[in-house]
Amino acid sequence: MKSTGLRTKESIALILIMLLGCVFRLYGLNWDDSQHLHPDERFMVMTALNISWPDSFADYLNPETSPLSPYNTAIGTSYIYGTFPLFLTKGLATILHCHAYGRLHLVGRCLSALFDLGSLLLVYFIAGRLFSRRAGMLAAAFYALAVMHIQQSHFFTADNFLVFWVLLTFLLLVIFLERKGHRAFLLSSLIGGSYACALGSKLSAVLFIIIIASAFGIKCFQSRHNSSWLNNLLTLMGNAALFAISTYLLFRIVQPYAFATGNWFDLTPQPDFWSALDFQRRALAGEVMFPPQWQWVNTAPLLFPLKNVLLWGLGVPLGSAALLGLGLFLGAQMQPLARGSSRGARAAALLALLWILVSFGYGGTGFVKSMRYLLSATPFLIMFAAYTCGNIATRNRFFFPVATVLLCALSLLWALAYVSIYAHDTTRVAASKWIYRTVPETSVLANEEWDDALPLPLSHRIFEEEGIKYKHFESFLLHVYNPESRDTVVQLCEDLGRADYLILSSPRARATIGRLPDYFPVMARYYGLLESGELGFEEVYAGTSYPRLLGREINDSSAEESFWVYDHPPVRIYQKERAFSGNHCREMLLNAISLSAGSPCKERLQEVAAKQHTTRGGQL
Repeated sequence: MKSTGLRTKESIALILIMLLGCVFRLYGLNWDDSQHLHPDERFMVMTALNISWPDSFADYLNPETSPLSPYNTAIGTSYIYGTFPLFLTKGLATILHCHAYGRLHLVGRCLSALFDLGSLLLVYFIAGRLFSRRAGMLAAAFYALAVMHIQQSHFFTADNFLVFWVLLTFLLLVIFLERKGHRAFLLSSLIGGSYACALGSKLSAVLFIIIIASAFGIKCFQSRHNSSWLNNLLTLMGNAALFAISTYLLFRIVQPYAFATGNWFDLTPQPDFWSALDFQRRALAGEVMFPPQWQWVNTAPLLFPLKNVLLWGLGVPLGSAALLGLGLFLGAQMQPLARGSSRGARAAALLALLWILVSFGYGGTGFVKSMRYLLSATPFLIMFAAYTCGNIATRNRFFFPVATVLLCALSLLWALAYVSIYAHDTTRVAASKWIYRTVPETSVLANEEWDDALPLPLSHRIFEEEGIKYKHFESFLLHVYNPESRDTVVQLCEDLGRADYLILSSPRARATIGRLPDYFPVMARYYGLLESGELGFEEVYAGTSYPRLLGREINDSSAEESFWVYDHPPVRIYQKERAFSGNHCREMLLNAISLSAGSPCKERLQEVAAKQHTTRGGQL
């Protein structure tokens, strides 16, 4: 009876944690009033709407003719993500009669949130097997409050789908290490099927093959005393074969358009798919440059993504507990694998550590070091944070509840602060309302390229509810990322002379090229002059929406760009003063070129700028 009562309490606690995670993930889901302010989400929606269902399953499997293939449409030829989230969202949106540009993304966001709740449940089971049931419950609670995952649940992207399938594959690997005989063969097939879905969500899951191969190797090593080396080798080969076959067969079903033909014995990749992959590879390596790439220039390997994940993605308390847990685990567990029933769990914990190291080693040392690419590793960091609490419990039972409650409370406060940005209009929508209310209709507006131009085309509902009158403005783009020369300075000053208002709908250009005077001396000078007012423009609007708690804002502008640029970017609007002078503008900006003429980075600037490419669907 006592055991039953304990399990009942655990079940109730888990349900409450799931509900808490659900609230955080679904709150403010339409945060941008259907403006599609996330470029990857926008690209996926447009791709989903441009494909159509085939007449039969045979047509579905034929990549050359299927109307469901993104590569058979004009807009989807650069589609790089898996088709599993794309098809699932399109199918559900069709059933719910939400198959439209203004609604399909909301279905995708709901699915993203629901898959993340599934990940929360998997974190509970995995941490429970690796460490203890108490650690599993704590890990689930920490995951429910993890800001990094709360934010991604508000976007219709492939990332949360990937995390779910990676976690499910890992859980199956943990069970695989604990099972013997024919059950291990069955699990090999299940692992292959789950891994295929991970690949079908995002091809970056290919990196997880290191963990799967390591698990199979550990399994063979564990059985070395139970049978001959030949039997062990045959068993390993059998498990590997079943895994490979199930992975390939299911991958051909969930992402058939990765291949050029419908012949399942033909492994030739689809040319457009392969081209998109190659572009992504070169972009990740910094071999091609386009505007979003500049944010990674001069960023420190490992330290930059680690800082962003631990400081912003998880929060300082939870991030610190995760690092401490890794240290405690290494100190306590670096010994030969134990014998008996506990050896599977011990080996699996080492695999969790290995996955963190592999993820950060690959995603944190290249040119692009986005915290988003580490999303599948953060659940394991959270598990080690729970391990920290469990370790404290074994050392000091009195301090354990104090530390646990404090960690949960601080994580809850950071989560509450972050979701506060969804309690009101996102900054670009708020700025658009201000423009319609305040700026004269005859005004000329200049927006920066590679950013969402304002004002946004707000919905009729907003115009009616807010009592705003729609206005038509003349607008154009400032080409702030152009390779710099005297001609670009002259053109920039001419454009400034035309504009009545300058609109910076986010600080992405100012925060990237504005901090690189060796690469962009003119633009670095330009942003400095704009800020000081010397350029002849005065700031008339500043809209921010930082995470807020108890009336205090937490300025997260020092975080990686992707953490703030989509759902709460600061917006600045400048109005031209009568004192603006085109000649003075050219003189001040041309002076920046003169000062940088001898810069050792100047040749590098021209070389890199010459390689700038147009984006492939906004996929970084």
